[in-house]
Amino acid sequence: MSPSVRRLFWARFTACAIAAAIGASLCASSVLAAGGSLHVFPNSTRILHKLRLEVDTRWVEGNGYRPIRVKLLNYPPGPSKKDRKVTVRLVCSRYQNAQSVSQNLFLPAGSSEVVTDILVPQYRQWHDGLQLEVTEGSRRLEQLCAHDISGAMSEYDDNYTEVSPSVLFIDSRTPERAVRTQWISSGAWPEGFPYEHTLPNFRNVAAFFPYGNMYRTSQAIRSNNRSILTDIESAKKYHLLPMAELPSEWLGYTTLDMIFISLADTRLLQEQYPEKWDAICRWVSAGQTLMIYGVGDDFAALSEIDLSLGYDPPQENTWKDPDPTLYRSQVDALKPTTLKYSDFMPRYNSQGEQVEVSEIISARAAISPLPEALPFRLRRLQQGAVIAIASDDPFNLPPAVRGWLFNSLGSDYWMWRSRHGQSQIKANSFFGNLLIPGVGKAPVLSFACLITVFVIAVGPLNFFLVRRLKRPYLSLVTVPAAAVLVTVGLIGFALLTDGIGMRARVRSLTHIDQQRSQAVSWSRQTYYASLAPSGGLTYPATAAVYPIANPFTQSYDQNDSRKRSLLWTDQQQKLASGYITSRDAAQFLVVDARPTEHALEVVPHRDPKSAPDTKNRLGARIRKLLLRDKRGAYWQGENTADGDMVALTSTTAPLAQVEFQKLLKLVEPRQQQVQMGRSRNYYYRRYSNIDDEFPPASFETSVLERGLGIWNTSDPAELAPATYWAIVDDTPDAPLGARSPRQVLSLHVITGSW
Repeated sequence: MSPSVRRLFWARFTACAIAAAIGASLCASSVLAAGGSLHVFPNSTRILHKLRLEVDTRWVEGNGYRPIRVKLLNYPPGPSKKDRKVTVRLVCSRYQNAQSVSQNLFLPAGSSEVVTDILVPQYRQWHDGLQLEVTEGSRRLEQLCAHDISGAMSEYDDNYTEVSPSVLFIDSRTPERAVRTQWISSGAWPEGFPYEHTLPNFRNVAAFFPYGNMYRTSQAIRSNNRSILTDIESAKKYHLLPMAELPSEWLGYTTLDMIFISLADTRLLQEQYPEKWDAICRWVSAGQTLMIYGVGDDFAALSEIDLSLGYDPPQENTWKDPDPTLYRSQVDALKPTTLKYSDFMPRYNSQGEQVEVSEIISARAAISPLPEALPFRLRRLQQGAVIAIASDDPFNLPPAVRGWLFNSLGSDYWMWRSRHGQSQIKANSFFGNLLIPGVGKAPVLSFACLITVFVIAVGPLNFFLVRRLKRPYLSLVTVPAAAVLVTVGLIGFALLTDGIGMRARVRSLTHIDQQRSQAVSWSRQTYYASLAPSGGLTYPATAAVYPIANPFTQSYDQNDSRKRSLLWTDQQQKLASGYITSRDAAQFLVVDARPTEHALEVVPHRDPKSAPDTKNRLGARIRKLLLRDKRGAYWQGENTADGDMVALTSTTAPLAQVEFQKLLKLVEPRQQQVQMGRSRNYYYRRYSNIDDEFPPASFETSVLERGLGIWNTSDPAELAPATYWAIVDDTPDAPLGARSPRQVLSLHVITGSW
């Protein structure tokens, strides 16, 4: 090789190496052990499509909608010269199952980038990561596609749990994720970043729950910002974010059970990102918990919190003191039958010394004296809860105070499977108690009779007739004709039995906060169709839809091999395919939080002893209404169309309770003695060791059944003043997935306050 050729070779080699390094930097991803990763596309210096794409999957692990942040950037950097519409499709693979989620991104001319959160259902663990497909019109943008994007829950994670809450900590002093990940990976911390402890120490919250003891090692005891940021990068159930990186839609928070934020940061959040604060308020109203700390020992800021929640004037009388009988360091809902995770996870005290399990049990049983000053107060916000904590640093409160907080709150607010009444990794035995009567069963007797008639007709009867006519060759016509006739008859019989439309059985509970004009609905919906609709099911973009798995479907491999497809638009989420199949019951839990104009207009009468003037503006016909006015008197009404005045008569709570019990009994769920195939033993056996030391999920603990069951008790039930409870024919604030299905044994309840 001549010197000139050699120089040319090394010059080209160096150029290729530099190009490869630049390309690698363009697609470099900051991989997190359990919380997702950041990916940049394309992985080449030659960008053919004049677009770049950033996909950030980092978030907490839990059931709900995972917000995957997608940023589309013009290339070269600068304003785009034309409008560009790109479709991003994320495919969540898990063995034969592949759930795809699609959404359009629009980059208008003159803009340099567009950012959106694609909400991906995270009902179960992802196994094979994500596949990314990007198209523009009919053209596939190959450079922006990827076969595998890692960064989601692991199918075989022994530390995965549905018992521990998923928690988000919001702090304005927190550096952005991309910056802090770079600091951690390089080990180079900037001089201006404070070393001392100023960020929320999430480890003291995590240590209260199963598998959280891993954060209480002697090394992690050192509370400083570097160790906090390093530990939370690998935390599965905990996340720390600045305000700028919060989701803007309430569905983006549905994988969370609790949010911690300081009072000072709530002010900044309302001022700088009002749409994100509104999303958090809807999330709380739907049933979750918001912890606001730094309120002060005098709790003078409670009226300010009420105003920020939408109450004007404030409702300070709704704030309650915690029950002193719940003061202890043990969280009552986490009393396992065994100390399974304590057997193999080491425990440490505050000095970093390892202690024995027996010492831990003794410490849990010990009750320290009540603090002199009240550490926190709490209030309901529709179906959720807000906690006001006096301390500026609630993460270093004594264990008994933290246990008091979680016990006062109750697991119905901070545990997902208790609040939703179901599990996504264990069998839900209650599936069969809300089926549609008379459908879904094979008509064995009817089919046997028809086939018997067919056999007799085409056999002895047919040959007798053709022989009598002395034309046996007619059998070549009569036998096929009879077969066609019977086949058409069987199909017609099936259509007459099950129909060709959609049937539904729904139990819904809607709460309307008329002072804030907000409606929160929880509904359990069962659908059945002899022919599955080609367009699938459609829900509004504000609704969280959780499929309830049928424990009696076919085997694991056969049942889960069907692919699910979800399409997002500005106003809707379309469950296009795989969610409902022909002649198979599909069941969902649907939670919606939205603004509403519906209300029950209540105007006090001039005569205090007379019934208030009440108008039905609930958007549905009232079948039965119980109202308690501000004076505490009870009134009842019935059979009132939407827009009409309600004729009220005086009643008492015990009398109303008896009447409601009779009505509710007619439509109560009953377990049907029908098994739809083999139990999915293989699927659930793989998760049998997860949370098995705790009681199984029960739908009776869900927000829906707790709200509907207030009258189904032997104890006297009462309504709070200025509230109502109504059974209606339908409710527009509880969305259905199908347009006007034929409802059977449905129950719709609207509660509210004014």
